[in-house]
Amino acid sequence: MSKAKQKTTRRKAAAPTSATISKKAALLFLAGLVLAIFLAYSPVLKTDFINYDDDIYITENPLIQNLNAANLRLLFTDYYYNQYSPIAMVLMAVQFKVLGGSPAALKFISILLHLANTWLVFLFIRLLFKRFDYAIITAGLFGLHALQVESVAWLTASMKIGAYSLFFLGSLLAYLYYLQKKNTGLLILSVFLFLLSCFSKEQAIALAPVLLAIDYLKERQLLSRAVLLEKVPFFLIALVFGFVTLSVKEDMQSAQMVVYYSAWERLVFASFAFASYLAKLVLPLNLSAFYTYPLKGAIPVHYFLTPIVAAAVLYALYYAWKKDKRIIAFGILFFLINIFLTILSQIMSVREVLMADRYVYLPSIGFFLLAAYGIGQLSKSWPHLQKIAWGSLAVYGLVLASLSYQRAQVWGNSITLFSDVIEKGQVEQGKYNPFLALAYNNRGIARKNAGDIQGALADYSQAIASNANYARAYLNRANIAFSAGQFEESLKDYNLSLQLDSAQAQAYSSRGSALASLNRLNPALEDFNRAIALDPNFADAVANRALTYYTLRQYALALPDIDHYLSLQPGAADMVNMKALSLLELNRLPEAEEAFNRAIQLGPNDGSLYLNRSIFYNRTGRKAQALQDAQRAQALGIAVDPQYLQSLN
Repeated sequence: MSKAKQKTTRRKAAAPTSATISKKAALLFLAGLVLAIFLAYSPVLKTDFINYDDDIYITENPLIQNLNAANLRLLFTDYYYNQYSPIAMVLMAVQFKVLGGSPAALKFISILLHLANTWLVFLFIRLLFKRFDYAIITAGLFGLHALQVESVAWLTASMKIGAYSLFFLGSLLAYLYYLQKKNTGLLILSVFLFLLSCFSKEQAIALAPVLLAIDYLKERQLLSRAVLLEKVPFFLIALVFGFVTLSVKEDMQSAQMVVYYSAWERLVFASFAFASYLAKLVLPLNLSAFYTYPLKGAIPVHYFLTPIVAAAVLYALYYAWKKDKRIIAFGILFFLINIFLTILSQIMSVREVLMADRYVYLPSIGFFLLAAYGIGQLSKSWPHLQKIAWGSLAVYGLVLASLSYQRAQVWGNSITLFSDVIEKGQVEQGKYNPFLALAYNNRGIARKNAGDIQGALADYSQAIASNANYARAYLNRANIAFSAGQFEESLKDYNLSLQLDSAQAQAYSSRGSALASLNRLNPALEDFNRAIALDPNFADAVANRALTYYTLRQYALALPDIDHYLSLQPGAADMVNMKALSLLELNRLPEAEEAFNRAIQLGPNDGSLYLNRSIFYNRTGRKAQALQDAQRAQALGIAVDPQYLQSLN
């Protein structure tokens, strides 16, 4: 009797879904990903502040540098340089307070923030699909991609984009848990986190329609009363912050543009940016911190072909909806919804840059989800290709990590960054790219700060050669002449700068300083007044006007400016000293003594402060104290008149 063959089944390898992967393996995957991301972004720790908005929004922002009740109120009730990001700025102010403004420490926090966002992406996708493979692939691509370097290495971007993304993803997670548990408290938490996200960056308003996309994915009845009522607070908040964004749209358009484009050309540029984002999400090559526009009349032909890409994506969305392929539709919707405000802004106005890597920090999640879904479907349909697919993905991840590591080094400082921008923005030989004026100007500032005055002058002149209407280059070139004591020469460039842009507080203040140095005090006062009218908290202008009033012996007028300056810069010993001298001249002796003492507390090694207090003591009949301070001033290197010393004995 023959033995019947026993039919056996062999278990095929499966993708690591949440159901098949062990907890230990999952933790190893995640630990490896965290380590890879940290290593890829580690060069960021050696980078410096960038003189492209880091100065305006962080290092020279009095609302961040001196966070108090009054400044906190200002953050929430007013714009700061056309930006409304109070929560992001408060968080940065706290970091500055704790870490002391160390670039390395602040960049470390920036990397941690990116890791936190990567972790939230993983949790969001895993909770949404109950698939570990979708979650780890999406989070891995999000965390390692070189297109994200700008949002981590550049503190101005990290401050706003990192914070808004953190709260945005937290809100999405709270909403998903609400859908699972039907706990109203979770819905309230989601609304609260959404509000914090909007208070960090205006792009957060995209969350409201993203929630509808989640409802579509979950096959909820979108028009049901319960679903609509849930969304009311989200859409109300989105409308309010959308209005806030539109109210500053015109101010955000660059006033320095050399040429302006038609509505059709702006639509083409928006399509080109959209197509470029998709291409760079596949392979992030030729990245730049400043993507310049093509020259008017010389727009490459391929730009006009890119609307086809946008149309193809919209058709893919329609096809996925028609065929009820909800994951594909959701991935496309997530990308489109989150990038919509950026593309709309591109169409409505012409700004300094054609596109920016940071604009796809959060939208990229939708794109990477589609990649994860594609790999999952490949593994399911062709199991024998699974190892090849995952091996290829690992190699791709290493390529992304390597590109991120290299890109992070470009952000080392303003010179390395803008040299990279200039190299990638050059047009054909013998022609200038007018949109590179900012890059030359900012590299010139960095070179000046590094002591390379000739290099700075060359860059400022190159900026002017590129764009003769670029006001800031004239201002900075004038500042070099001013520093060299060439006051009349500096006035020529100050005048040109203000002719091109009459809304520059810094230019008025600087020209006022040149006029004051030439003893033309009344015209100088007029310039300081204009500077302060444009920017009431511009500390240099306030200090210069105070000094001019003091020089004119108008001490009563100097005091309010001195107090205003000290509210912005409380530790300025020289201004406290000027206050003491003004009070002395006004015979307000008790207040003067208090101010002299305070000045010395702030500058204990400044001999001139002791000499001034010595004069005060002598005038008030306290010769012993006057002598002691005069001798202290002399010991600190101040030349004291021997006859004055003899009069005190």
